[in-house]
Amino acid sequence: MNRLISLAALVILSAFAVFPQSDSDREFLNEKFWSALGKPSEGPRGFSLFTRDLQPKGDTFFEFWLKIVPAEPAAFARRYSLARETTAIVQYTSVDCRKKIVSAERVRAFSADLEPVSVKGSAFARDEKRVRAGTINETVFQRICLSLE
Repeated sequence: MNRLISLAALVILSAFAVFPQSDSDREFLNEKFWSALGKPSEGPRGFSLFTRDLQPKGDTFFEFWLKIVPAEPAAFARRYSLARETTAIVQYTSVDCRKKIVSAERVRAFSADLEPVSVKGSAFARDEKRVRAGTINETVFQRICLSLE
C-alpha cells in the first residue's frame, strides 16, 4: 500500500514538474525564450508559431514546446471553441515526420495578462495525431519536417 501511495505521489509531482505552474508562467512564456517557426499566417484564421526546447529524438522525430498566437484572437477562439479571452495556446508537441503524426500533450491556454484559460471542450482538448490538410498540425508538420528535405 505504501508503494502505491509513493508511486501516486511521484506521478503527481512529475506532472507538475513538466509544465510550468502559474508562478513561473510569465517567465516560461517570456518571448526571449521562444523562436519563431516560420512566417505568421494572416487573416481571421491566421496565427504565429513559436518553439522552445526543440529536441530531435531521432532523424525524423522531434519534441518541443509549441506556442500558438492567433492573429485575430476572437475569431480564433470561436473557430476552436476556446474561451474568448484566449490569446495564446502552449502545448508540448511531438512530431513524427516519417509517420506524418503531430501529437500534443499538456495543452494550456492563456489570456493577454498570462492568466490560465480552460481548454476543456475546445478543439485543443483533443489530441489529433494524424496530420490533416488545412490544420495547425499540418503547418507544424510542414515547418518542422519539410525543412529536413
